[in-house]
Amino acid sequence: MEQMISNTLSERCAWPGIEYVVDNFPGWSVCICRPDGSPASVSRCTDYTVSVFSKTPEALERFLDAPGVVRWDRPVDFFAMQKTDEYDVIRRKCLAINPVLQYDKPANSDVYILELDKISTIPLPAGLRLGELGPQHEQYVRTKWPWGFKTGVKQFLEYVLEPSNGFPNSAIFDGDRPVAHILYTADGSIGLGLVDPDYRGKGLYQIVLYDITKKILNVIRQRVVYGYVFAGNVASARCFERMGGTKLPFLVDWLTSSPAVIHSEQGQ
Repeated sequence: MEQMISNTLSERCAWPGIEYVVDNFPGWSVCICRPDGSPASVSRCTDYTVSVFSKTPEALERFLDAPGVVRWDRPVDFFAMQKTDEYDVIRRKCLAINPVLQYDKPANSDVYILELDKISTIPLPAGLRLGELGPQHEQYVRTKWPWGFKTGVKQFLEYVLEPSNGFPNSAIFDGDRPVAHILYTADGSIGLGLVDPDYRGKGLYQIVLYDITKKILNVIRQRVVYGYVFAGNVASARCFERMGGTKLPFLVDWLTSSPAVIHSEQGQ
């Protein structure tokens, strides 16, 4: 959330239609980022995505119980929560709303940071070119992403792929066909990365990671670049480590709560 606030204040890649609420001011202990409900609001992959930062689990529990802090009458996506007491508090609150949680499958994602003076790249293979995706690639990215079915993903991708909104991305093309890509997303992380199965083993992911890191640090002036690597994604983890990325000493996870809705295993 720190980078989202920084982007809002600098007006570089500021996400439209979000607001930050705190439990007390000054001397706050909890900060929540949520949609502001205005016509300018753009989906962060779902219609109601929430990010949370708390200093103590007790303060977070009190704030979540306060009226009007979170719209519990609708599906809520909690984004990239640290797997600490914070996650346990949110999960207990969600279970109190609905005893069956959607996407209640631990992802346990690692967080890697990339610093330009500590990472390396490799030459681009002959016959391929480095470039960027555009609005015409929205459907391509959405259909390739495992969570592309979620409500709001189309609007989210249309926004980040529109060049005038200033969100960088990096892609490698074989002719006009994209074969590898990575995007800069709403919370200031990089994500939705993919290498076409026919082009794996050529180091293409390392190339796009290096390229987007350079753009983010030089243009947006972000201190470091960070990305999430889902549990079991050995290839991505090896790539981050091989190029000099640093793994942070905590995990993050996602959780979706839908009130009074029972979700089938097939929908998870």
